[in-house]
Amino acid sequence: MPFIYADSTDGVISATGSTYTAARHATTGSVSASSSNNLYAVRAASLSGRGGGLTYRFARSFFAFDVSSISSCTSVSLKLGGYSSAGAGGGIVVMRSNAFYDGTSSLASGDYDAIVNWNGTSDMTGADKYSAAPGINPNAWSTNSYNTIPLSSTAENQINNNDYIVICVVDYAYDYLKAAPVDSGFGSGALANNVGLHFNEQAGNKKPYLDIVVTASGFGHDVNGVLAANIGKINSVATASIGKINSVD
Repeated sequence: MPFIYADSTDGVISATGSTYTAARHATTGSVSASSSNNLYAVRAASLSGRGGGLTYRFARSFFAFDVSSISSCTSVSLKLGGYSSAGAGGGIVVMRSNAFYDGTSSLASGDYDAIVNWNGTSDMTGADKYSAAPGINPNAWSTNSYNTIPLSSTAENQINNNDYIVICVVDYAYDYLKAAPVDSGFGSGALANNVGLHFNEQAGNKKPYLDIVVTASGFGHDVNGVLAANIGKINSVATASIGKINSVD
């Protein structure tokens, strides 16, 4: 059961505007790619100003995973460490992304809308996604441990056939479904409609990773009454490297 941790290129891209569409439909945003955690890693908020107007703030998180060593994934879950003091948010969805130039470059401001088969303005229901929508209920979101988001067979195929899998985590209720967020309160730091996450730079055991199940391979038969599980090598060759003996599976 391999664990593949996110590359250090992971990060957040956010956009702000005086209207909902100015923020959500932006083609570029502000990149934050060097923090160990971010309180506003996934966000879709409208905030009250002193003069009574609203400011809209959206944020999407991007992760690249080097899966070049995996070719027999049968199931996979995304593990995200929740960051304390985050608002409940509107749930999250894990989307397929082509940011980072498929995992080989740094996160760029123009990756803000880098979601495969999304036109940047419509809802995201027709875009490629790797999780259910929502991927996890916001009421079940943990801010002090890992959150588990099961990924689909589309993610499994991507892992088995490509060197990288790149994901974008977005808000479900307002970003994915394209709905204007309700007023979150006064000030840019108002805690509502946002999810806090830990990133690759986080020390300890809160780094984001993929929990991958692979097909068992190699020799799997008993020999002279000895269970295969108790046989480590045959003629100095590890059983995991043996597919056949004398042309017999």
